[in-house]
Amino acid sequence: MTKTAVSGRLRGFDALRGIAALLVFIFHFYGLNAMSGVDLGGLDLTPFFDAGFVGLNVFFVLSGFLIFMSIYKHGVNKEYFLRRIFRIAPIYYFSLLVVVVFMMPEILMTFAGWWDVLSHVLFVQSFSADTYYGINPVLWSLSVEMIFYLFLPLFFLVSGKKGWKILFGIAIMILVTYWYRDYMMQFYSGWDWKERVIYTENFVGRLDHFAFGMLASYLVLKLKGKEWLWLKIGSLGLMGIGVLGMWWGMNVFHELGSGFRDVYYYQIFLHSIIGLSAATFMFGLAKTFSWFKWVFGNKILEWLGIISYSFYIWHFIVSEKVAALDIGIYGKFGLSLFLIIVLSSATYLLVEKPFLRKKRYR
Repeated sequence: MTKTAVSGRLRGFDALRGIAALLVFIFHFYGLNAMSGVDLGGLDLTPFFDAGFVGLNVFFVLSGFLIFMSIYKHGVNKEYFLRRIFRIAPIYYFSLLVVVVFMMPEILMTFAGWWDVLSHVLFVQSFSADTYYGINPVLWSLSVEMIFYLFLPLFFLVSGKKGWKILFGIAIMILVTYWYRDYMMQFYSGWDWKERVIYTENFVGRLDHFAFGMLASYLVLKLKGKEWLWLKIGSLGLMGIGVLGMWWGMNVFHELGSGFRDVYYYQIFLHSIIGLSAATFMFGLAKTFSWFKWVFGNKILEWLGIISYSFYIWHFIVSEKVAALDIGIYGKFGLSLFLIIVLSSATYLLVEKPFLRKKRYR
């Protein structure tokens, strides 16, 4: 969920982040309102809603892509860690304060509640089923992100900028993910669907997403300055392949639900196919025609991408409150989206942006 420059080298990536945020929002909206399907003029949009959580896959791949590129260009130093803190911590801690003080002060009345708060403060909530969905159910992913921010400098410490070491390290990350997903299946008979998610979708279970983003970023860096026409045309095709791969994965998620984990090859590779498809799209977006980047990176999606971190943090809380209103499903959707965008814009401008200005480079 790191921010990309909207001008210059990576035009359109904020728009992609905005789309990812929208996908996660409609997924939670769909569940909070117990919807059974979405039909718009005869067009079945249910997979977008029912499997919109793949927007989170896109976020992880984006982090792999962008943070890898940043370290590759600028190295690891004090500024790297300050940038990561300035990017992720201010609105994260602000949201924790708001939720704990104004929405669930009773959490401070028990030891378990204090541990829930402390685990979130330390970004370790994703390690336990007791805190994974605590306080704000979407914050578990920020724990995974923070671990990646600490992991990647270690990766570069070993690999440096040697191409074969980077590619070997990326391959190891992907293989470790496959081993881990396979290993965890032996416990599934004693776990419910939520425990399967919690103990599989942690940092190790998501390493492949970061790895695919890193691979796409490395290839973009190696092709810097190459303006071949065939590459630009081919990149449009790669973007199409990426979209088709993600759409196929969303349909499988929609059809099987949490039962996909009972199918061995889906359990091992389905999330990976989504991540690889997202990385393929990102490579294509980075290397295709400038005119397409400007069309894709339109002002509306760019702004949604710029506020996407705040949007992600607030969307579940707002949607949950609106879901309790008796105003019809279309009214709930419109009101939820409006309130989330307004609140996210405000916290971006008042909380995030002042700290982002302190970053020396992106």
